[in-house]
Amino acid sequence: MRISPVWFLILGIPLLHASNASGLKMTVCHMSEGISSDQTFYIEKDRRRAEYRNRIGVHYGPQLAAITRCDLGQMFELNLDAGEYVESSYPPKPLSKEERSARTESAGSCRRRQTDPAD
Repeated sequence: MRISPVWFLILGIPLLHASNASGLKMTVCHMSEGISSDQTFYIEKDRRRAEYRNRIGVHYGPQLAAITRCDLGQMFELNLDAGEYVESSYPPKPLSKEERSARTESAGSCRRRQTDPAD
């Protein structure tokens, strides 16, 4: 049975279309004095994911991920090794006056402790 080359052309056309993947994947590796970290970023128009893991010598830190869903207004921080996550709104809500003043006061006390010559 002979197969016409036209059939190969017709069947191959879907393979020539551009893929639906419109995102970007970027992998970054940092290394400095025995400490290294690997980060992988997946970026699309309405969402992004960052995966990262630190290493000191032969000891690895937990594998972490941060997912931002702009379309849903949500952000997730995941500890993939422990199977735990934290969900929050995105973009984060602004701090109230009370929260800002509490942070300013606590930051000031930390600075005083660090620079206090009596310690």
